Amino acid sequence: LQKLARGEIRRTLVPVDPPLRFHEGLEFEDSVEDLESLEFVINRLLEQISERLMSRSLATDELRLTLGLEIHEDRDVQKQVIKERPDTFERTLKLPVAMQDAKVLLKLLHLDLAQRGPGAPVKSVRIEAHAAKRRFAQAGLFAALAPEPEKLEVTLARIRGVVGEADAQGRGRVGSPEVLESNKPDDFRVIPFNGQDSKGVPLENEQSGAITMSMFRPPLTAQVRSQIGRPVHIVFAEVSSSIICAAGPWAASGNWWKREEEWRREEWDVAVQLSTGIGLYRIFRDLQQNLWFVEGLYD
Repeated sequence: LQKLARGEIRRTLVPVDPPLRFHEGLEFEDSVEDLESLEFVINRLLEQISERLMSRSLATDELRLTLGLEIHEDRDVQKQVIKERPDTFERTLKLPVAMQDAKVLLKLLHLDLAQRGPGAPVKSVRIEAHAAKRRFAQAGLFAALAPEPEKLEVTLARIRGVVGEADAQGRGRVGSPEVLESNKPDDFRVIPFNGQDSKGVPLENEQSGAITMSMFRPPLTAQVRSQIGRPVHIVFAEVSSSIICAAGPWAASGNWWKREEEWRREEWDVAVQLSTGIGLYRIFRDLQQNLWFVEGLYD
C-alpha cells in the first residue's frame, strides 16, 4: 500500500482492443417512401458490412435494422394519435447459421419488410451485424446433400410471410417442434430449423400395431351429455352420436403455483358410431371453464 501511494508499483501494460462493431448508417435529405428505393440503400450498406466481415474472416448470425421515421404531427387533425406513434422502426433477424452473402441478407430483409413495413416515410437507415465465426461444413461422401442453409432460410422466410410468424399461443408457425418438459398434454414449442442438423431420429422397437393420434389444433369444442359421471352422447363439428364405450377419467393438472397459467382437465377415450364405422376420440373437460373439447382422433 505504501508503494501504491508513492506510485512505485510496476505492472505489465496489457493493451485492450475495443470490441469490433460492424454497423453502417445513412441519413436521407428527402424521406423515402417506397420499398424499392429503401432496398437500394440497404443493399449498399450490407455490401460494406459484408466486406468488413470477410476481411476479418467473420460472418454474422444476427442483423439489427433501425429505420428513422418521419412523423408529421402538424399534418394530421388527430394529433394525439400521431404522437403515440414511435419515430423509429426496428427489426432483428436471428439467423440459424452465420452468413456472409450480402444478397441473401438483403433478400431476408426484403421478405421481412414486405410482410411488416415501417408504415411511414424513412429518413435514416442503420444496420448493425453481430459478428460470429464462419461456418465450415463438409458433407459426407455417402450422405444425401442437404439444402444450403442460406437458401433454406430464404424459403422459410417466404413461408412465414404466407402463414404468419406465430399462432394464437405465441408459438412459431415455421420450424421444428420441440416437446417441453411439462405434464401438460400437447405442450411444445417451435424452434428454428438448423441446417447443420440432418440426422434422423432412429426408431427403436417399432411396433407395427402401435396406435397413433391425429391432434386437432386448436381442440374442437364439443357438447357432451353425461350420466352417472360418464359421457353418453357427444356433439361436435358434424358429428352427433351416442358414445358406445368410454374409458376414464384420467385427471391431470399443473402450474397451480401460477394462477394465470394453472390448468386442470379430465380426459376420456371414447368410441363413437359414425356413418363410416367406429371412431375413437380423445376428449377432455376443462375443469376451470367446465367445457368439453375433442383433442384428437386415433388413427
